Amino acid sequence: MKKSIIAVRTVALLVVIFATGACAGVHIREGVRNADAYFDRALRDIHELQVRDPGRRGGVSQICILVHDRHSAELVDIAAPLWLAETCLDLGLDAAEHERDYGLSERYNIDLNAFKDLRHFGPGLLIDIEEEETRVLVWLR
Repeated sequence: MKKSIIAVRTVALLVVIFATGACAGVHIREGVRNADAYFDRALRDIHELQVRDPGRRGGVSQICILVHDRHSAELVDIAAPLWLAETCLDLGLDAAEHERDYGLSERYNIDLNAFKDLRHFGPGLLIDIEEEETRVLVWLR
């Protein structure tokens, strides 16, 4: 029964993603050996958001994600409506409750439930993770 519930939710997530693909800006760049310029631009954007609203009380309508894999030299840049991110997060939290959190909580010492309502964070940086082969930057605007 649990497997069928997870399968249905996974299919629902895929339908939501494909149905709303036009709402999200997804750019995949190959052959990006050095992504510093992309991350510098994103960090300037984040800085401007935080200067305009230092208390982070402003409204949020979009989540932005920038990921660089140094090994494959791929850069993924996503800008999506916040409602889409919240839907995906809800499905992910549901999967985590059913033994599928893939060790993210332990690996990065992150309580995913803290991200349940992204709007309360306000505009600005959410996550900046840099490892040997990967860099991930997530922010709200």
